[in-house]
Amino acid sequence: MHYLRSWIMEELDISHLTERLLQGKGEMTPEDKYETWEKIKILSFTRTVSSMWAMTLLSLYVRVQVTILGRHLYLDFARGTDGAQLQVNS
Repeated sequence: MHYLRSWIMEELDISHLTERLLQGKGEMTPEDKYETWEKIKILSFTRTVSSMWAMTLLSLYVRVQVTILGRHLYLDFARGTDGAQLQVNS
């Protein structure tokens, strides 16, 4: 999750836009300010939606992996192969 968060933050970085707004308070035209704010809004929304989507997919991926692993363990236990070893070692 840390890697996913850092990747999203890196790809959708808005720090350069906020610095541009802070440094150019008196120098920027209203049109430039408006365009910069629009870019910030779009990137912020994209980052939020991407984070939620990625977390949902990551959660689903882990859940599917655990379900598959659980199925294999159950089938091994039900067949009697390695079932006794699982109970003793667990």
